[in-house]
Amino acid sequence: LGEGLDPLGVDVDRGGAYYLAGRKSFSNTAIFQYDPAGNLRSDLFWLQSDNPYQQDTELAGLNLEWVDDSLGTLGLNYLHVLDLDQGANLALWDQREGMDVVSVRGQGSLGIEDLLVSFEYVDQSGGDTSVENDAQAWYLETGWTFSELPWAPAINLRYATFSGDEADTSDNEAFDPLFFGFTRGFGTWFQGEVASNYAGPANSGNDVKRVEVTFAPRADLQVGAQFWDFSSNDDAPDLDGQEIDLYALWSINEQFVFSPLVGWYKPEGDDVEANQGNDDPNLYLQAVLMYFY
Repeated sequence: LGEGLDPLGVDVDRGGAYYLAGRKSFSNTAIFQYDPAGNLRSDLFWLQSDNPYQQDTELAGLNLEWVDDSLGTLGLNYLHVLDLDQGANLALWDQREGMDVVSVRGQGSLGIEDLLVSFEYVDQSGGDTSVENDAQAWYLETGWTFSELPWAPAINLRYATFSGDEADTSDNEAFDPLFFGFTRGFGTWFQGEVASNYAGPANSGNDVKRVEVTFAPRADLQVGAQFWDFSSNDDAPDLDGQEIDLYALWSINEQFVFSPLVGWYKPEGDDVEANQGNDDPNLYLQAVLMYFY
C-alpha cells in the first residue's frame, strides 16, 4: 500500500507490493509437515504477520491433503485467528479475532488429460468480539484444452461468490478474504485486474462470473483474454461492473517471465460510480517482469 496514508496518521507502508503480494512469508513461522509414502499428507502451522494493514494477525491451523498424480488433489483446512492488533491503523479487520475458518477444496483433471476442475468452499464462524462471524464463500471452475488443435486453445469458466453483511441480523456475514495475492494465474484470486485493485469488490459481498480463452502460439508464449461480470449480493455496496483483460506470458528463459496486460473496466453500480465520481470506463495498462530463482 506504500506511504499514501501517512499524511492521515495511518502507517500501513511495507514497501508496496500490494498486488504482487510476494511477501507471503510471515515474520514468525512454524510449520510441521508430515508427508509419508502414499496419497495423504498434512501440515500443522502457526503464522504471525507483521503487516500493519493486516493488523499483525496471528493464526494457527491444520491442513490435510489427499494427492493423486493423475486425478488431482483434495484438501481440508482449518485455521483459527489467535490474535491481532485491535483498532490499529485502518482497523479493517478487528472482527476476525478469534474467528474459525474451515475450507474444503479440490483441483485436478480427474484422469482426463485436457480437463481442469477446481473448487473450494470456505466457512467463517465465531469470534471474540461482540458480533460473531457467519460468512461463506465458494467457487467452481472448469476448463478444457483443445490440445490437438494449433496453438492448443483452451476455454475456462469460473463462478465465485462471497457473502456480504446483512443489515437485519446481529452477526457479521461479510466474508473476510484474509491473506491473498497473485497465485495460480490471472483471475484465480484477484477478481479482475482493474476491479479488484482499484474499484472493488475485493472478494467480499459479490458474485463474480469469468470466461477465459487462452492460446499457446509457441512453447514459451501464452496469450489470453478474460471477460468478467461483477454483481453485488446481500446488503454489500453496489459495486457492479464488467471488465475485459488481454494479457500475455512470455518465458524469456528459465529465470525470466514477462507479462504485459491491458484491462478495460466499466463501472455500473451506484456505489462504484459514486466512488469514481462518474460512470466513465477505465483503461489499465501493466507490465510485470518476474524472476525465478
